[in-house]
Amino acid sequence: MKIIKQASKQASKQNSLTRLSLITLLISTSFYPVQSVAATVSNVNDKTYSFQGGQVTTGDGKYKSTVNIAIGNNSTAQGFNSIALGDGSVVVSEEGKGIAIGYKAETKGKDTYDNIVIGFETKASSKANRSIAMGYKASVADGASTAAFGESATVSKLPANKTTPINGTSKQVVTDGSGNVTNVIGTSQNEEAVINSYGATFGSQAFGYKASSHGLLANSFGAFSTTGATGASAYGAQSEALGKFSTAIGFNSKARQKDSSAFGYFAEANAKDSLALGANSTAEKEKSVALGNYSIADRANTVSVGSKTANYRRQIVNVADGTEDYDAVNVRQLNAVEAKIGQVNNQFTQVDTHLNRTDLRINRVGASAAALASLKPAQLGEDDKFALSLGVGSYKNAQAVAMGAVFKPAENVLLNVAGSFSGSEKTFGAGVSWKFGNKSKPAVSTQSAVNSAEVLQLRQEMSAMQKELDELKKALRK
Repeated sequence: MKIIKQASKQASKQNSLTRLSLITLLISTSFYPVQSVAATVSNVNDKTYSFQGGQVTTGDGKYKSTVNIAIGNNSTAQGFNSIALGDGSVVVSEEGKGIAIGYKAETKGKDTYDNIVIGFETKASSKANRSIAMGYKASVADGASTAAFGESATVSKLPANKTTPINGTSKQVVTDGSGNVTNVIGTSQNEEAVINSYGATFGSQAFGYKASSHGLLANSFGAFSTTGATGASAYGAQSEALGKFSTAIGFNSKARQKDSSAFGYFAEANAKDSLALGANSTAEKEKSVALGNYSIADRANTVSVGSKTANYRRQIVNVADGTEDYDAVNVRQLNAVEAKIGQVNNQFTQVDTHLNRTDLRINRVGASAAALASLKPAQLGEDDKFALSLGVGSYKNAQAVAMGAVFKPAENVLLNVAGSFSGSEKTFGAGVSWKFGNKSKPAVSTQSAVNSAEVLQLRQEMSAMQKELDELKKALRK
């Protein structure tokens, strides 16, 4: 019974080997003419197969090989379930499982395993495991689970404090002492020269169902995504970047003019230099910015954070104090300005009150002058000693009452006193007169001259006050 089981197991191994040989032969005929194929099957237990000069390394211990395939001149497959297809292709892995397809495509290294490299001279090396390099001279290194797609695409660690050329291209990357990238050299080229040398769609990419790129260095990612100009980028299903250097990110996002950008579900930037940020946001005019869900910017050179619909009006919060001429101000600053305006208004009110009082005082002085002018004392005869007089006056909205008296203590001496009253304003005056020379008969005294002098003085004072008031009013109107 034991002999039967061993024979059955041996037959199963032989059948597996035969099937693998046939599959490998079929694959090889896809790459090389039938007459050049030479399949060599050695020890069944070692499972070693070689086609067209390819080799499979076998052995024991950690380098033991199991079911590897190498097709092409100088191709090598080593490890577990490794495949090398193409002249000079190499899979060398202690851990096993690697695929190298293309001329001199290789994945090898002490800590390199489970990699896929496809393309001319593609490489996976130095701790690159579970990684992919695809494209002419694409390479991955120095990290697990990485991917490089495209001609000369590279994923690798850079040496510190050095300028490193990238895969033999004109591009160079500059690093500082800590290995941080500080500059990139040689990436800018004239658009017309590039098109003439490499074609109108040089460097463009399209990934996804019916995705398409139709410009220089344009990128479309996602089902039905489309780019239509130089440097355009569309990311997301049904996204469109149609303007030169435009960017659309999000489902059905649209950036239709030069330098426009749309970010978010159904976001649209429809004018040059416009930006729409947020689901259903729309920037309609040149250099306009729409920020937030359903925001609409429909005037040039404006920033909108909502729309005319009340439900989409927003506040801008946490705004710092404006310091320059064209900075925004916040409510705190407005409140401070309002407080200062209130203080100024109070000052104006006080000044206005003062002016009104001054105006009233001037009117009262005018009324007092009129009242004093109306005093007409009777003439004193030779034997008369005393006389009284009353008068009233009015000026604009003020009225006044005046009273005067004269007294003659001697033939050549005359005393006079007069006063007027208008509201809280009071005026008072007094005088004395002497008469010199020969006595004349009949001697008659009068106060008219004295009163006239007092009235003149009051009028002069009133004129000065009126002038001062006019100057104050003129200053306030400026």
